Amino acid sequence: MTPVYRPLAYVFTSFCFGIAGGRHLPATPLMLVILVILLCAFLVWRTARGHTSIILPPALFLVLGMLASAGIPDPDKPPDSVQQLLQRKSALLIGAVTHTSEQLPNRVRMSLSLEAFKQDDGWRPIAGNMILNIRQCRKQWLIGQRLIGRVRLKPVRNFNNPGSFDYRQYHANQRTWVRGYARNDAELVPLDRPKHLLDRVLNFVRTKSRTLLEVWLPPDHANLYRALLLGERSALSIELRELLYDVGVGHLLAISGLHLGMVAGLAFLIFHLFIVRIPALVGRWGARPATWTSRDCQGQN
Repeated sequence: MTPVYRPLAYVFTSFCFGIAGGRHLPATPLMLVILVILLCAFLVWRTARGHTSIILPPALFLVLGMLASAGIPDPDKPPDSVQQLLQRKSALLIGAVTHTSEQLPNRVRMSLSLEAFKQDDGWRPIAGNMILNIRQCRKQWLIGQRLIGRVRLKPVRNFNNPGSFDYRQYHANQRTWVRGYARNDAELVPLDRPKHLLDRVLNFVRTKSRTLLEVWLPPDHANLYRALLLGERSALSIELRELLYDVGVGHLLAISGLHLGMVAGLAFLIFHLFIVRIPALVGRWGARPATWTSRDCQGQN
């Protein structure tokens, strides 16, 4: 059987090694950016002269992985504006909803992208996100909707149990250092409707899908499909959750291999659609090896 050359396998592996090792090396982001520019220039120069290089592409993606890892934030060093915000017990904030509200047993939780907070006689810009918990929520908050309100503030903390999940680092990766609390969403005033076209499209699709499921399916089935398709797990009853975990399929409610497989399949179709239109790549490696699928490549050989 003729071996199949899969270029993405090497660059993907190099990129992963760069991410893993980048946090333990003393290289600064500026040094890595300069190194990326030099490697790109050298690679373009060799390609223009008709020379091939096996080492340069993996080396380039290794440095790119290190650069991506260097951008991982430190949970102990939030931005200065966030540090000033955390010095307060409460504040008047302006923010925009970034995720669908999650219904918990005793509160509603949603994520906000903070824009500014009231300081003395003016507004101070702030860069970061916040987890907002609302005890009594009666309004429907849409993705991209801006709001203003006074909330109580607390920093994101860990449980500090040995070997426990690092929530502070997890939320810092999402630029989230603050937790907010409000008794009632009547204290929060919506400023305007979502402005971005993508937010409006997502809200429309979610609303129509939720309505369609509730009309055509029994309540338990509708809630299950809402959890699988829309990520709204809070609609599931406790009994249905326990049943799913008892039969061993509870992992479907989270980001599992099934969802990653669907994303990978969609990415393959999109890349294949574009690569088949580039004769240079198709003639050298073939469209399917370039999009990295082993089964189809072996079938062709």
